[in-house]
Amino acid sequence: MDTKTIPPEKDLDKERDERCVPIAREALKIVAAYHGELGDVAPTVLATSYNKLAESLLKYYLEKNVRMDEFNYINKLMLQAVSTVNDKVANSINMSLEIAQKKTFGKAIGEVTMKELDAFLRGMLNLTPSAPSSEAPTVAQEQKVEVPAPTPAEGTTTQSPK
Repeated sequence: MDTKTIPPEKDLDKERDERCVPIAREALKIVAAYHGELGDVAPTVLATSYNKLAESLLKYYLEKNVRMDEFNYINKLMLQAVSTVNDKVANSINMSLEIAQKKTFGKAIGEVTMKELDAFLRGMLNLTPSAPSSEAPTVAQEQKVEVPAPTPAEGTTTQSPK
């Protein structure tokens, strides 16, 4: 009977992370250092702007001899990092907003009535209190907007006919 020793089981997840996590971190640095177009730009401009970044990432992946299954995992790690940070920042801002709303209204914003909100906004905008009738002007109606008089079209006169 052959009694060979069985090698210990490998932790494939650990091996994958040891290889891919540093690659993902470096890829994030490459992305962060790039100064491409952002904002309201045409899709063709946006695509062209990021060609150099894509080339830089592809070159880096080639240098690291990244396998296709690793490529997908690296992308997942990169998105996970950005998403996690974004979620934490958004949660912090939302918690701060809730605290500010409670301090402002004395209760959670979901418990504030339309009348309370209207009274608060009128006070902030130095507007008159709401009239008791249903014909009370709205905040938008009370704000005075001056519309300039139309100017005569070119070639016409402003004299009235005789």
